[in-house]
Amino acid sequence: MRFLKILIPLFFIFISVHAFSSSNNAALFEAHFIPVNYGDSILLKLPQGETILIDGGAEEYGEKVARYIEDSGVHRLEIVVITHGHPDHIGGIPTVLERIPVNEIWVNQDIFANRAYVPIYEAIRKRTIPWKVIRRGRNWDNLGGAEIECLHPAIVSHDPNDNSIVLKFRFHKVTFLFPGDITHRAEKELLGIYRDRLKADALKIPHHGHPSLNSFIEAVDPKIAVLTIGPNPYGAPDPQTLRVYSERDCPVLRTDQSGAIVIKTDGKKIWWETDER
Repeated sequence: MRFLKILIPLFFIFISVHAFSSSNNAALFEAHFIPVNYGDSILLKLPQGETILIDGGAEEYGEKVARYIEDSGVHRLEIVVITHGHPDHIGGIPTVLERIPVNEIWVNQDIFANRAYVPIYEAIRKRTIPWKVIRRGRNWDNLGGAEIECLHPAIVSHDPNDNSIVLKFRFHKVTFLFPGDITHRAEKELLGIYRDRLKADALKIPHHGHPSLNSFIEAVDPKIAVLTIGPNPYGAPDPQTLRVYSERDCPVLRTDQSGAIVIKTDGKKIWWETDER
């Protein structure tokens, strides 16, 4: 990692690595956004050492994701979260399950109806990995030193994107929101239920920067946002959506420009590292 910034709530300052070396031994929450082109794969390192993988990118990125996890010093994943059944999120998971032991898998209710989950189900059965369906309202008060809340979905619909598992993590005063590939419909639903509780310091931009509700971005009010993106035929990211972040003075880090992105927090401040290209 060659490029480093630090974020203190309310304002930004740029400093060198040495300026916060005194916190090197402190417990940290880390979110590693693995560059998998137009797709998602996010490795979370929790303050007490537990690890969570959110999605695994497309099938052709499975080896890259597994290698990134291993190179990060992780030899077992506590949880693998599969946000929804689209190939750019689910395709690499079977390779990860082959390479790395996993304690538990979290899925949404779509696993019972979406054939995209068949390879996952076969891998789970082959390795006898416990799995559970999680829904809105599930909370974990202290998982690896962090609080986790599942905000979505309550029930699944016809749209896999809007069936995405949405998770909010809190480590002391700092919060992260991971909304998968939700679109306007799910954003409206979340606004109606949570509104002010959507606020988060760090946001994974929903659905690779496709059009998003201004009111959703305003409610989350992130201090830093990450765009998981690469060449695609869909016109993403949407320029108007990116303009909303810019107008709110929210830096957007992009995996197509910065490679792997790591956001870290000690529970008070946030900083990030990138493989700047």
